[in-house]
Amino acid sequence: MLITFLDGLKDHRRSQGQRYELRFIVLFSIMAILSNAKSYRDISRFIKKHFEKLQKDFGCSQAKPNHLLNHNREVQKSLLPGVYNKA
Repeated sequence: MLITFLDGLKDHRRSQGQRYELRFIVLFSIMAILSNAKSYRDISRFIKKHFEKLQKDFGCSQAKPNHLLNHNREVQKSLLPGVYNKA
């Protein structure tokens, strides 16, 4: 399954910036794109709309990620670490 492959992704974010597991952010982003999401805002909306079901189906243990949902830049930071985490 895709989530098993995503477990092997190296998370380049600083530990301070790892509120949510990268594997779930990437998986939910892929699902959003397959559902016709065209922007980071669309991805955030998809996650917000479907989060309870995604959490139940994939065992995502975080509480409802209001920070992620209200700020689509958080999705960008997670998916484009080299752009946002430069020292």
